[in-house]
Amino acid sequence: MRRLEWLLATVGGLLGALHVALTAALYRHASLEALWFAGTGLGIASVAVVNIVALRAGDRSSPVILFAMNSVMVGFFASAWPLMKAPQVALGLMLFTGLAVCSALRSLKFLR
Repeated sequence: MRRLEWLLATVGGLLGALHVALTAALYRHASLEALWFAGTGLGIASVAVVNIVALRAGDRSSPVILFAMNSVMVGFFASAWPLMKAPQVALGLMLFTGLAVCSALRSLKFLR
């Protein structure tokens, strides 16, 4: 399961980094929309990095914290889906749902 978590978190980090990198290409001028777009990418990348750091640390509290963070990301992607049915939204929803399930399973293991 750890390999799956590593894969999901790495792809999530790359998705976030790509999101930030595309900001300049999609928005020629500084605008509120460009700021929100870049900020969303930073948020995605940040949660992915927290998943990677927690996997390396392996402490007992991280699965519970990760479950909360990943669940919030699932909520954001799920709320974006009706507004923008795009492949990147579906990918983000699947990635963070997978990470939430993995962290929930690890939480149950640690709580026993």
